[in-house]
Amino acid sequence: MTIGEFPAGSGSHEEPNLREQAYDRMREQIFTRELPPGGLLSEVRLAKAYGISRTPVREAIKQLAQVGLVRLVPGRGAFVTELAPHDVVEIYELREQLECYAIRIGARRLTDEQIAELETLADEADRLRDANDLKAAFELAVATHRRFTRAARNVRLARILEQLEDESRRVSHMTFMRPGRLAAALAEHRDILAALRARDGDAAETALRVHLRADRDAAVDQFAPDTY
Repeated sequence: MTIGEFPAGSGSHEEPNLREQAYDRMREQIFTRELPPGGLLSEVRLAKAYGISRTPVREAIKQLAQVGLVRLVPGRGAFVTELAPHDVVEIYELREQLECYAIRIGARRLTDEQIAELETLADEADRLRDANDLKAAFELAVATHRRFTRAARNVRLARILEQLEDESRRVSHMTFMRPGRLAAALAEHRDILAALRARDGDAAETALRVHLRADRDAAVDQFAPDTY
């Protein structure tokens, strides 16, 4: 992936927008490992690559630190947070508890129209995979999964899940790197959908648990054997 430039701006009102763009770009590059785990984030290099000043880059780095993607070390600088197998396991343990609870409730609350929308998304993800547009299929699978876990329509639960969003998304990119995992994940989504269509909360919870544990194992497999 090539780091693109942002449109230049001179007005102070554009600074927050540039910060948001810098944040989104760095966030995506952390997910895809273009900015690798443990790597130093140079404000000068990033500002030059993005075609903006250092100020929005600096603010974006601070924001990334708040969500756990960046580690600030006094006197040394900012580094992309490193993940270890135990981090992946912890993230999935928490997701399993929260998301399985959410989908069990959501199975009763989803409307027929919402389930039809989910099935349309699943069909499109399969089409994209068959067309070998794997990145687009992955992004759609992530969006579909997010709808599964927001089906409970519990605002406070959704807020907690959103706090895990960036760490979860980073790990999801690791599962995507394992050959064959995307196709398996889409098939698992079909099992979840079948349970939702039947309004079977227990079956939906079981299918989601199977899916999350397979994702967890795929992510852990990306680490070298001597790291766990």
